[in-house]
Amino acid sequence: MLFLDFETHYTDEYSLGKLETWPYIRDSRFACLGMAAWTPRMDAVDYIPPERVQEFFDALPPMDAVAHNAVFDGAVASHHYKWTPAYWYDTKLMARYAISQGWLPPDHGTSIADFGNKGDTRAAVDAGGQELADYAAWDVLIMMDIFRRFRPYIPSFELDLMNLHIKMTTEPILNIDRELLMQVVAEEKHPMAVALRKNDKFVAALRHYGIEPATKTSPRTGKPTWAFAKTDTFMKELSQHPHPAVRKLHELRTEAGSNIVQTRAKRFLDVGNPFPVPLLYYGAHTGRSSGMQKLNLQNLNRKGPLRQAVKAPPGYKLVITDLSQIEVRVLAWLAEDPTLLQIFIDGRDPYIAFAADVMYRKDPGDVTNEERRVSKPPVLACGFGQGWRGLKAYAAGMGVILTDAQAEHAVNGYRSLYRRVPVYWDRLMDAVRRDQSLTLPSGRKLIYPDMFRKGRDIYYKRPTIFSKQRKGVRDDIKIWPGLLCENVVQATARDVVMWQTSQLWPRWKVVLSIHDEAILCVPEDRAEQALAEMLEAFGTAPPWAGGLPVAGEGGIYNNYGKTE
Repeated sequence: MLFLDFETHYTDEYSLGKLETWPYIRDSRFACLGMAAWTPRMDAVDYIPPERVQEFFDALPPMDAVAHNAVFDGAVASHHYKWTPAYWYDTKLMARYAISQGWLPPDHGTSIADFGNKGDTRAAVDAGGQELADYAAWDVLIMMDIFRRFRPYIPSFELDLMNLHIKMTTEPILNIDRELLMQVVAEEKHPMAVALRKNDKFVAALRHYGIEPATKTSPRTGKPTWAFAKTDTFMKELSQHPHPAVRKLHELRTEAGSNIVQTRAKRFLDVGNPFPVPLLYYGAHTGRSSGMQKLNLQNLNRKGPLRQAVKAPPGYKLVITDLSQIEVRVLAWLAEDPTLLQIFIDGRDPYIAFAADVMYRKDPGDVTNEERRVSKPPVLACGFGQGWRGLKAYAAGMGVILTDAQAEHAVNGYRSLYRRVPVYWDRLMDAVRRDQSLTLPSGRKLIYPDMFRKGRDIYYKRPTIFSKQRKGVRDDIKIWPGLLCENVVQATARDVVMWQTSQLWPRWKVVLSIHDEAILCVPEDRAEQALAEMLEAFGTAPPWAGGLPVAGEGGIYNNYGKTE
């Protein structure tokens, strides 16, 4: 096993503060200043000067590697020295897992400096020589201590996921369609859309039609701000406003927001080929991954050009599989609701079943596509305790307009038909009050530390690493049964899909994993075999999830947009 830490050249203008990892290491200004390293064959940590780094790697037998922030050290090693380990351990990610499980305080950080006296990076780099060597060696010693402290207690499954995330980032194979992305960057916007990009112009336009814009509290500053994000209830309601001019304003504002697509297209171009997939392991409280380095491939518009621009290299195909209705299935299984669970055991569609049993009261065979579409939002939202007003807003975001009466009927019908689900909400609330944590079927925990009351409501302070507040400030999150249910369902679904994906990665190149989906990049002549194995894996529940009905759907494509 090799412990390593690269030291690299940087300036005020050229640094990881100004550039993301891959643009930084692919820049012509990149220079390795040396590398601190230790293996069991060495008496002490050694500092390898830059002229000997390649020779050092060339002499290594196959082995595992450990780094603190391996997405950087691994990218440097693979890109500049053509060296990749059999398996990556990352002490920064180990610390992240330790915080998530309550082994470290919720306000603990994950940097080397949070575990020891790191020293002054800039001073060491400027001094060079022995001072830089000592500085780098001390980092490795701290890293070794973190490794010894947590490695024995982290489940092998979670270590495998860390390794998978690092390899998706540091051993890229995907390509990007540069011509398509350059077209996106050059695309001109409607002049009115450009104007409405400014909040004051949008506010004035709304007030012209007698609409007072809604506000919200900014998670970053804690101050009031306009509720103009596309996911905000106010914006969802605007999209369904009865006045066509108001709907047009919403459309133009949304088009203005598509400037983000141009910005991201430019970032894709800046990164270049082969194209890495940087995802942060355990990025969210539920354990789901999150985007990194301003390349969040988890939230690309399904019909947008960015997905289409991510493609397999020549001679390869993308094999894409996702779990069908995984959150509804997991909820039925966790709540042990016989009515909801039987739908999946019988191989029926839950949205058609709800349309037939609640919304329209007709034979399932007579349910139309439109009626199924209208019934989908209630099935997805009501399981997480959504009330009728919240359901209306949620449905509007999916392009479904529900009347007050329809929304109330849907909520009442759901709770009456699937009676074990509300009982499950109460069980979760009781468990959190008792333990300030919830244990998932996989054995992993969701923690709710530092709970406190505010009036009749209960809150917890989200750990710093998951906080959406400004740096160092922890969110106050209101605890209610629907939130806990959503947390546990999403966390369990994460464990299911990642377990299934982990069954594939030793044999196949996993290039992307997104919530309920996995993407392999495989040679063309092996694509059919890979798809068959993926469908088998995605149709198999983990050992700890006996009785959970799972099913996957997949196909073989040239690009992530699933176009030929």
